[in-house]
Amino acid sequence: QAVPAALRSSVLRQHARAHACEAAMSNGQLRPQSRAAVFLVGGGAFFFSLVGLFAKLASEHTATTAFSIFAIRSAIGLVLNLFAVSLGRAAARRAKRAGGLSGVLPSTPPASNCLRRSGGPSNRQEWAWLAVRSFGGFSCVALEYTALQVLPLATTTMMVYCSPAFMVLWAALLLGEPVKRSVLLCISLCFVGLGLIVQPWNSREEAPAWSYVCAMGSAMFAGLVYVALLQLKSVRYSFVLNGFMISCLVLSVAIGTAQNKLPIPASGSTAWAFFVAVGLTAYAAEVCMTLGWARATPETSGQLSSLAFLSPLFSAVWGAMFLNSFPGPVQLAGMLLVLSASAGILYQRQEGGEGEPAETADCRAKALTGEP
Repeated sequence: QAVPAALRSSVLRQHARAHACEAAMSNGQLRPQSRAAVFLVGGGAFFFSLVGLFAKLASEHTATTAFSIFAIRSAIGLVLNLFAVSLGRAAARRAKRAGGLSGVLPSTPPASNCLRRSGGPSNRQEWAWLAVRSFGGFSCVALEYTALQVLPLATTTMMVYCSPAFMVLWAALLLGEPVKRSVLLCISLCFVGLGLIVQPWNSREEAPAWSYVCAMGSAMFAGLVYVALLQLKSVRYSFVLNGFMISCLVLSVAIGTAQNKLPIPASGSTAWAFFVAVGLTAYAAEVCMTLGWARATPETSGQLSSLAFLSPLFSAVWGAMFLNSFPGPVQLAGMLLVLSASAGILYQRQEGGEGEPAETADCRAKALTGEP
């Protein structure tokens, strides 16, 4: 069958760009997709730090609870995600009607190689992991926002980011994964760092004990969520994300209403700016991280794991700039220890092939934007 001249020239241009990328790699230059991955993952860490900042400012400017913040965040994220998916599907339909390149380039993988078009779980095990992801994610964020009511921003964020230690423990408990000695050493160093942050020997308490328990519980559930996500590789990511947001919205409203802890600011209140900012930055962080990991390569995956830990550093800067919160030297040492140990855990998992493959991450990015 004859190929139209315009389509043939487009194919040739794509091959020329591919050869140019290969030539750049042979000269030791960084791939464009790798540079994009660095900026996207770094941007995701930046936006995640802003989520905590705006949640902290919201709790300081109005009488609110974790359920109110989480309900509004989930509603905004759900609307944005449904809108993004609908735009992506409309663009895909237009490209399909225009002819596209489907069937012309043999190297283009069919959609079935990535994710099922139906998108949802296909068996009871996947439905169970989806429930774990949704309820675990709700518990993680709700506990984090509860801790932020009284704990400093940097302290809360740093404690939550020790989640890789719990991820390894959950994987060993639920999946029977072996744990390397080097990873056990990193986990031990991580908990030593947490001890330096909390300082249980200090008679002058920075915050009530329950707030530290909430922050630690948030990290524990975050590790569980990561394990669940790795078991949902064959489920369309937009389905997982929508299920998470719907579950969080329903649970936040139900539990908050039952406990009479769902205060909503007045329509003209300036606190709404912080609530909306929480929802927008949380969704931006999710998109940046998803698209960034879709562009990861086996050579850069370990580096990106470490780059994601910029978020606690950003949070420490925001706390000093906007909240007049300065950690002491012992806490700073503990934070650095937690960061180093947690990044080491993720790096070793990626190097050992235990992380998410780049092909799966690419399919998740397409699912997030509605691309088939």
